[in-house]
Amino acid sequence: MKIDTIENRMCLGDSDNDGWCDTIDPCPYTPGVNCPESDIDHDGIPDDEDDCPNDPGTSYYNGCPAPGEKDTDGDGVIDTYDHCPNQAGPASNNGCPLPENCLCKDREDVKKLLSDLGVQEDLIQQEEDLIEEKRGELSNAINDYTEAESEYKEYWHCPISDYDIVGLLSAAISWLVEGTAEGGIMGLLLFKCYDISKPMDSLNKARLKVDELTGVVEHHEGILKWRIELKEDLILQIKERCPCACP
Repeated sequence: MKIDTIENRMCLGDSDNDGWCDTIDPCPYTPGVNCPESDIDHDGIPDDEDDCPNDPGTSYYNGCPAPGEKDTDGDGVIDTYDHCPNQAGPASNNGCPLPENCLCKDREDVKKLLSDLGVQEDLIQQEEDLIEEKRGELSNAINDYTEAESEYKEYWHCPISDYDIVGLLSAAISWLVEGTAEGGIMGLLLFKCYDISKPMDSLNKARLKVDELTGVVEHHEGILKWRIELKEDLILQIKERCPCACP
């Protein structure tokens, strides 16, 4: 739709028919107020604002890579740390291509390290699964504790007065001597306010369960952290002895 402005009424030409005169349209042959942005290196900085349109960079350096962070071979290892800056390779091999035949992988010491690494990875997975299971149990235990605490408070806040005690005794006597149902019911209702042993017992058990599961979760989180450290140490040893064998 053409935009009706004084300038447009005086237009001598609007090649893309977008309502903007060719004389003021930055892209006279492309409809729209602005030109489509081009970003060849996909770094989020338009090419017309990018000092290095073919190399991904940051806005801080006007679209150019930070000094010392160029990655010529595009393998994810910047040239500063890449032992083979013109040949793509994994970081585990310092940016160099892996040899077709990783001979050192068959050495006994390397095979032992790889075996130990596999064991640690399995144990880490087991710990993660166990922690997830125990966290679920802990969540349920916390809910049970909240319910037990609410029930305990309900009993605890039951009003007590001398009149209530007299009423309780009267109801008990009425039940025992006269055998009236009314006295028995009154006695039971009043006695409910004073019998807090059950909710207190439930609350204590729920608290102990929460404490127990909290301890279990924290214990296994400590084991998991330790096993992850062992795994990282094994990977470092493998990198030192046989980089091409490192996962």
